[in-house]
Amino acid sequence: MFERKLVAIILLSSLIALPITLRPVCAEGPYLQWIKEYYLVPLIDTNPHGRLNVIVDIYQLMNDGSPNYNWFFYVVKMQTVPGKVAYGSDWETADTTANHVVWSYAAGYEDWLVDYDPTTSNSEYSASASVTVSLEPSLQPQGPPSVSFTYTYTYSVPYVKVVDQSDYSEYRARWIHDFAETRDPPNSPSDSTYQAKPGFVIKANQGSGSYIDAQYKVTWGHPVWWGLWWEYASFQSDVIYLDVYSWEVQNSS
Repeated sequence: MFERKLVAIILLSSLIALPITLRPVCAEGPYLQWIKEYYLVPLIDTNPHGRLNVIVDIYQLMNDGSPNYNWFFYVVKMQTVPGKVAYGSDWETADTTANHVVWSYAAGYEDWLVDYDPTTSNSEYSASASVTVSLEPSLQPQGPPSVSFTYTYTYSVPYVKVVDQSDYSEYRARWIHDFAETRDPPNSPSDSTYQAKPGFVIKANQGSGSYIDAQYKVTWGHPVWWGLWWEYASFQSDVIYLDVYSWEVQNSS
């Protein structure tokens, strides 16, 4: 920036007789702009089992340099509150499933799943594990973005196995977080409040929105017969539309 200012000063002093037009230079790089939030709290609430809260924040990549496409970053915050915390019962979280699929009428025509994280990792025997979520506007399909950009964050997965069931060909981002409820120590994610935070990126045609069908499932369990075995109960949400409509899209190039 100092060099640009210096050149302008030299030009003005040495060529003062010439008409000069100084144009503003946009030095701001690509960044994420928050678009909207889906606040699904509580999404599932059942006594004595527990509670599932979901908050989905959607961001649009700005200054992407592309006149043809937009990129939308979805950050999914899934909070499990087991019955032991919510209701003082002995129910613990056993697993959660988060499923996100591009709407069938837009998949492959207007919208594409181009990145997601995390992938499969097994930390069910580790007390201090974490996973890194690194999201990028992918090179595919139909050509690269005009800028390089990465959004990165981490979240903890102690005594949790992450099972990746995503599929680019099906435009699907899906994760299972499998807890070690029968063998983890007290105050672990299964018997305490826990938040998972996976994410994914949708590439959309300019002028189109981003259309996602989502569904969430949670299983809670508790020991019976003096802990000889566990009893489980599963609950699943209705289909939820995590959409960014075309009139909500901002000019990003």
